[in-house]
Amino acid sequence: MAVRSIGFVPFSIEGCGRRAPCRFAAAAKPVPAVFFPAPEKLSFPVAEDSESVPVGACWPNWKLHPKDGVKYIHVTDKVAAHGARSLEVVDALPDWPPHMYLDVSRTKPGPCRISFALRLEKGARPEFEVREEYCRWALTPGPKIDVSADGWLCARGRRLVQVPFDAWFKVELAFELGAERKDHVYTVSVALPGESAPRVFTGNPMHKGFRELRWIGFQSLANNGARYWIDDFSL
Repeated sequence: MAVRSIGFVPFSIEGCGRRAPCRFAAAAKPVPAVFFPAPEKLSFPVAEDSESVPVGACWPNWKLHPKDGVKYIHVTDKVAAHGARSLEVVDALPDWPPHMYLDVSRTKPGPCRISFALRLEKGARPEFEVREEYCRWALTPGPKIDVSADGWLCARGRRLVQVPFDAWFKVELAFELGAERKDHVYTVSVALPGESAPRVFTGNPMHKGFRELRWIGFQSLANNGARYWIDDFSL
C-alpha cells in the first residue's frame, strides 16, 4: 500500500482515548433562556418627490400589488405639486388595489411626522395608513386617512374637511411612538389652496397598542378609473 511505501508502521489503537467517566457536564453553566434580540433594521430616511425617478416607473423600494401594479402606479410628468413629476395612481381595480407600501423601521419613542401632497380627480378615493406590522393592522390600528367619494377627508371615519378636486393640497399626520406616550391620538393637518394656514384636527384616536412604525401604505378604494397623484412624500 502507498502508506507502507513511505515507512508507515500500523499500530494498535486499543486503550486510546478518554478512560475516566465524563463528569464535567454537571458543573457546566446552563445555556441562558433569553438571548440577545436581533439588531434593528436601519431607519433610513423616506423622501420622495419623483424628480429622479423615470417616467413610467414607481418609487424605489416601494412594493406594488398586484405585481404588475406599475401599470396603475407610476411616475408622470403631466402634473406635479413641485418640480416636473409626481406619482400617478389609476384606480381601475376592485377592492383596495392598486396598492403600494413600504416596510420601514421606527421603533424609538418620540414624535413622528408623515406628510405628502395630494391631487384628486372627482371620484378618486385614496387611503393612507400607518401600521405597527402588516399582519396586526386590525389589532393595533394606527393613524389613517382617506377621502370619501364626495371629497371629504376623513380620519378613521371622522369627517375632517372637504378637499378640492383637480387642485393640490397637503396632508400631514403627527403622532407619538413608544409605550410611554400619554395620549393615544394623532393629529391631521390639511393645507388647502388659497388658505394662509393649514387646518389642524387633533384628538383622532389610535390604539394604545400601536407603539412602533414598521409599515406605511396607500390603498385605492374607488374602482372607477379615477386618478389621484402623490408628491413631496416625507417621513
